[in-house]
Amino acid sequence: MNYSEITHGIIVDAPWIEFLLSGKKQWEMRSTLCKRRGPIALIKKGSKQIVGVANVTGSMGPLTLEQLHSSFDKHCVPSHIFEKSDYNWLHAWQLTDIQRLAVPVNYEHKNGAVVWVELNPEARNALSKIHLSATESDVMTSDNNLAEKVNASISLSFSNNPNPNPNPNPNTIAIPKASDGSVFCPATCSRNGNYTVGEKGDEKKFTDFSLALDYLRKMSTAKWRRPNSNGNWGIVSAIEWTD
Repeated sequence: MNYSEITHGIIVDAPWIEFLLSGKKQWEMRSTLCKRRGPIALIKKGSKQIVGVANVTGSMGPLTLEQLHSSFDKHCVPSHIFEKSDYNWLHAWQLTDIQRLAVPVNYEHKNGAVVWVELNPEARNALSKIHLSATESDVMTSDNNLAEKVNASISLSFSNNPNPNPNPNPNTIAIPKASDGSVFCPATCSRNGNYTVGEKGDEKKFTDFSLALDYLRKMSTAKWRRPNSNGNWGIVSAIEWTD
C-alpha cells in the first residue's frame, strides 16, 4: 500500500475502530454504498487522529437479516443491534490490508465532516514519511503479538544513563516516550521542516532528525515539542525510552 496516495480518511466510532485495527472486523457497516476505492486513512471518532490505514476494495448492500447473521465474523455487529427496526447500516464497505499506525497522525478536522475527511497537506506528508521510513514501516502491523513486541518499552534512568541505548540493536533505534504515549519521531514532530527540542526558553531547532535525537540523548530528561490531539504544539518530557 502506498501511503502517499492516501488523500481521505473515514471516521469510525468505538468499538468498531478497535475491531478493525485488531483484525477482528473487515467490513465497515454504513447506510449507503461506498464509491471510493483504494488506500484510505482510518480515523478514530473524536480523536482528530489517524490511527490506521486500509484499502477499500468494494461495497455491497443493502444486506438482508439472513446475510447479516451469516457474515457476523466480518462485521462484528451483534444481532440485538442489527435486528432493530431502525437499524439502517445495511451496506458493507469491504476493507483489506488494515494496518494500525504505531504513532497516530494528527489532522485538521473540517467543520461538517461526519463520514469522510479530506486530509490536510501536513497529515498527508506525515503519512508519506511513515511509508518511506523503514523504521516506522517495521512497527506497523495488524498482528497484535508483533505490535506488542515492537511497542514494548524499556525503562531507563536518565540521570545515570545519558545515552539511553548504550548497546543498540542495529535494527532498532531508541526514542523518548512521553506520559501521554507520544514519542519523538519524524512522522509527528517535524514542524515546517524543523524538530524543536530542549528546555523551555532554551530550545534548539534541528532540520535533521538524528541531530535532534542526539541532543535529546544528552539531556538529563529529554524534552521536545509535538502537537497534541487538538493540533496545539507543546513541550513534553520523556518518562522512558523505547526501541
